[in-house]
Amino acid sequence: MKNNEKKRGRSTENTRSAYDERDLFDEDVIESSSKTRRVSNQKKKRSLVLPTLILVLSVTLVSLLGVVYLNMKGGKDTKVIEELKTVETAQFDEYSSLINNAVKPEGWDDNAFNTLKDAALAAYDRSLLDQIELAQNGDENALADLKEKDLSASAQPDTVANYRKLFGDLNAVPAYVANMAAGNPAMAEVVVAYANGSANTEGNPGAQLNTDTLQDLKTSNPDWAFVEYGNGPFVQTGAAPTAIASVFSYLLKDAGLNPIQVANFARDYGYDVAPVRDGDSLFSACALQFGVPMNPLPGYATQIGEALSLGDIVIAQQGDNENPHFIVLSGLDENGNWIMQDPTSSEGPHSVSPDDIIDSITAGYAYWVE
Repeated sequence: MKNNEKKRGRSTENTRSAYDERDLFDEDVIESSSKTRRVSNQKKKRSLVLPTLILVLSVTLVSLLGVVYLNMKGGKDTKVIEELKTVETAQFDEYSSLINNAVKPEGWDDNAFNTLKDAALAAYDRSLLDQIELAQNGDENALADLKEKDLSASAQPDTVANYRKLFGDLNAVPAYVANMAAGNPAMAEVVVAYANGSANTEGNPGAQLNTDTLQDLKTSNPDWAFVEYGNGPFVQTGAAPTAIASVFSYLLKDAGLNPIQVANFARDYGYDVAPVRDGDSLFSACALQFGVPMNPLPGYATQIGEALSLGDIVIAQQGDNENPHFIVLSGLDENGNWIMQDPTSSEGPHSVSPDDIIDSITAGYAYWVE
């Protein structure tokens, strides 16, 4: 009995021992298996790190090389454009400084001086400099256009060189020439031409006039402005032939009867130096020469006003015979004022009160068509 119990006891212990060993074995197996998987996973991870790292480095290197290439390619253009802007800016600043800092010579009209300055600045070609500034501000079209150009400093038009010469020595231009530009930007080129020695001293004898209406001709017209007349150029001395050409070309409907034609006649008979002499004048001589009726008038508002009311055109003399000036009175406005044209002024036809100018008028010559 006891032996049986002992056997059972040993058997139970053996069984428990067997179970314990099996449990230990299982635990070892499980633990070993887990370690094996971890080691295996770690090996797999280590095996993937290197290729991944190589791939990342390759992609990064390629990207960096691309960026470097693009930067080198674009950077060169950027550098050239920046250098070009520096040159262009310096060139424009030097020119504009010359113009803006110029001092008006004595006798020059303020309006004429400012007109010439504006014309000089407008003559400068800023297109390349403006395009550079657009490109640097992100305008892709401007940048693309620049890259297709020969990136070198711009060549300015000849007019810029001419204005540079004018403003380099303003005192070399007489006031009567400079003042041609007063209120008349178109005359700026004529002044510049004079300053550069390229004034047309021959004029245009064949110039044609519009005879549909009475023309407000000016002595400063480039077709005759620098033709020698009397003791100076036409722009200074040609008021009388210019006034006669205005009136006669209209009344006779003769488009070719320009101031040069009248001046040629005046020169032949000595009227270029003295248009008015005692008992004689260029105005009466031309009336006979070209066949236009004329009535001489004293310098009185009543007689001049009456002639204008009849539709006559009056050339009025201001000042004495030694220093005369001539204007054209073409009619009356709705208020009875006289409509005046001055061949030496940039101002167009305008109304004046007879009371304002009659004291300066010494004689008049009324013309009409029969």
